[in-house]
Amino acid sequence: MNEQKEAWEFEYKEHKGFPTSIERRPSNQVKYFLKFLKSKNITKGKILDIGCGFGRNSIFLAKKGYNIWAFDFVEEALEFMRKKVNELGLGNKINISNQDAFNTWKFKNGFFDAVIDITTFDSIENKEHYINELYRVLKPKGYFCIYAILPEHEYLKKLNNFNSKDNIKYFVLGLDKLMELFSSKFHILEEKRFNDKKELIHGESFKRELARIIMQKND
Repeated sequence: MNEQKEAWEFEYKEHKGFPTSIERRPSNQVKYFLKFLKSKNITKGKILDIGCGFGRNSIFLAKKGYNIWAFDFVEEALEFMRKKVNELGLGNKINISNQDAFNTWKFKNGFFDAVIDITTFDSIENKEHYINELYRVLKPKGYFCIYAILPEHEYLKKLNNFNSKDNIKYFVLGLDKLMELFSSKFHILEEKRFNDKKELIHGESFKRELARIIMQKND
């Protein structure tokens, strides 16, 4: 995993070619998930942000009243996030740690009301470990929102599932396979595919192909 970590460090420091390493506004998928949580009367609680990057989604949710735990393995991104969090006076609402999703997550069992993942799962090779950890840290009936890149994304098809500029490796799954993989431990509540727009990656325009899935932990 060291090569993968180094590749992401280079992306955040040098290339900054992906929406997740450039954008400072919260993800539309996280905005949607917030509305979903409110529809379930979850207006406060503990939320985990996996692969938080510069912290755009964590900061958004903290401003809405939630207590956030966020982790990433790119220290430079976390340093930026810590500075921003302090500037905004949100230090008491956001807990930041340097962790690798490939390893055991440093959180108690059944700790979180909800978890978000905005395109982190795509570069995780050991997906069973990830799902086991996710299941472990969520409370019973806790909610999970994932926004995942699909194999049909034009960027991945062009680069044959490998980013030669940054050496980032992707382990993406089709939508049916994604839902099948998670359904052993989670109840799929809704899914939506996004393929109606293009997005800029490293200065080039690619037709996007992603999916948002919202699910609930099985008892």
